[in-house]
Amino acid sequence: MTDETVSIRSYPPQIEAPLYFGCIKEYGHYAFAQDSHFPKDYESAGAKWLGSHDGRLPPQGYGKEGLASLRRWPTDKGPGVTVLAFWDNSIDDRPNSSSNFMLPGLLEFDEAVSAAREAFPNVWARYKFEVKPDPNWPRKQPEKVEK
Repeated sequence: MTDETVSIRSYPPQIEAPLYFGCIKEYGHYAFAQDSHFPKDYESAGAKWLGSHDGRLPPQGYGKEGLASLRRWPTDKGPGVTVLAFWDNSIDDRPNSSSNFMLPGLLEFDEAVSAAREAFPNVWARYKFEVKPDPNWPRKQPEKVEK
């Protein structure tokens, strides 16, 4: 089960290596492999899933740079998937610009930040803001009231 399901339309596929979905040198969100090129098959399951969730992965209703969400999904075909997503206007200053990192494994926040930073050092070098968890994430569900 995902940590937060409000804006997610499907579960992500298991991936073998990290993917980045966002801007590299210019406007426009695309999926990139670790070598900062488009994946050889842009229609790979991970790239396609990230593209279909553009703007839905960071905390909704905010927009402050670096305010992050973390989602984790177990899978039956591997160690699971973690997605670290946050608002990012370091290249694209339009609303809803974000950086999204899809990582293999079920990672805690600090582990996900470290893994994303290690996999995409050139992307992280441009951030002039701190990436930190949204204190309201995941959104608290109302408790059931017993009668």
